[in-house]
Parts: sequence; structure tokens; C-alpha cells
Amino acid sequence: LLGHREVLREGTAWKFRLAPVDPHDPFRGEYVRLDFDVEQLTLPGDSCLFTRDQRAYALLQEDADGFARFSDLLTEAPAEGAFLNVRVNYCWLDEDSIGYRIAMPVDRYYLPEGEGPIAEQATNGWIPDLDNDSLPLPQAYALVRILDGEAALEEVYVDDLPLREWVGIQATSAGD
Repeated sequence: LLGHREVLREGTAWKFRLAPVDPHDPFRGEYVRLDFDVEQLTLPGDSCLFTRDQRAYALLQEDADGFARFSDLLTEAPAEGAFLNVRVNYCWLDEDSIGYRIAMPVDRYYLPEGEGPIAEQATNGWIPDLDNDSLPLPQAYALVRILDGEAALEEVYVDDLPLREWVGIQATSAGD
């Protein structure tokens, strides 16, 4: 296994969109729980190729907006091309496709001691009610470095600002 620092230093950077999280419970303790939109994947086929909690290798591609997406799941690491080691939580069958729920190897962004509650207050005060479509949700993504299938979380961005900077701005705005 590659070391975390080696992956950060030498890995290729991939931007992963973060899926919306319930705005009233986005933080647990001193870390942010990350939900990625790529964790749900639909592929053509008529039978599940993976069992529950089986390791898989997700082939990576960049979409038109520059974000990572999975193009396929393999049972063995590919000889070439970008891929990520993942775990298949479960699968389901549709009429002509298979749906997979995938667990990313990075799912938490740790904050310095004491920033979790501040981040939670700022986030809860800023993110609009999900039922109100007229208010924009912040756009969030994680920058993940990947080297030989191993992943290391580099940073989380909200509206193109590092999370801590975004939280600081929201906390300052709330105090005005």
C-alpha cells in the first residue's frame, strides 16, 4: 500500500462532486462526512457482478465539466488507465441495467479541534431549506489525489473556496 503522503505528492488530482447532504446534520464531531455523487453508478447488464462489500476497481474518466466519474467497475486492477480502489456496498437490477452503490475510500474531512461546531453553525445558517428551490445550494467538491488506485483527500471546496475559508466567511457574515 502506498503511503498517504506519497499519494498526495505524486498522485493525479481528480475533482469529485459532493452530493447534497442534509443541511441540518452535515457534521459529526470534528469532521465533515462526505457523500459523493459517483457513489451511485448505473452500468448496462442483466446481473450483478459483485457481492456485498466486495472490493472493485472503478475506472476513472473526466466529464465535460472537469469532474471525475466512474465509467466501469472491474474485478481486477487494470493494466493501464486511471482507476480507484472502491468497495461495492450492494447492487440492484433494473430492466436493462445494474445499479451499484459504491463506497469511496475517502469519506471524511477532518477539521482542527473546535472548528466543527463553528462550521456546523455557519453551514446551518447559510444553506437554504432544500424545499425552497429559489435559493441556490452551495456547490461542493473534493479534490482527491489518486496514485495506483490509492486515494488521498487533498481539500474540500465550497463554491470554489477551501472549506475552512468558506466557513470563515460564513461565520463573519453571520456576525454582521
